[in-house]
Amino acid sequence: MCDGADHAAAVVGLVVQPESRLSALARSRPMMGVGRLSYSLYLWSLPLGHVVESIFHGPQAVSAVLQISVSFVAAIASYRFVERQFLRLKERLGRRDRRTPGAEPTLGVRLAEGPPTVLGLEPSS
Repeated sequence: MCDGADHAAAVVGLVVQPESRLSALARSRPMMGVGRLSYSLYLWSLPLGHVVESIFHGPQAVSAVLQISVSFVAAIASYRFVERQFLRLKERLGRRDRRTPGAEPTLGVRLAEGPPTVLGLEPSS
């Protein structure tokens, strides 16, 4: 059984030996894709796992494959239609800030001077 120390050792191995097979595997295209979906997988795996368990009453191995498959489908859809849209918005707001001389990052509320600025929108005069 793997524990936190095993995971920590694997991460240290990736950093200390960047040319190792494990490091090459971590940099592979499929693993990069899983990494891109990791947050969506984290959000969807538990609730959808419970749904699959409540509906499907077959062999445990089949249930596990079904849970993983459903979680990946939901994660891909969630990434494509929700997360990626917010990443694009973040990029657009960041580009706008770079074009404005002396602009501060505006993702959030700035209370330093005058009235607050939310998402880069100045209050109307």
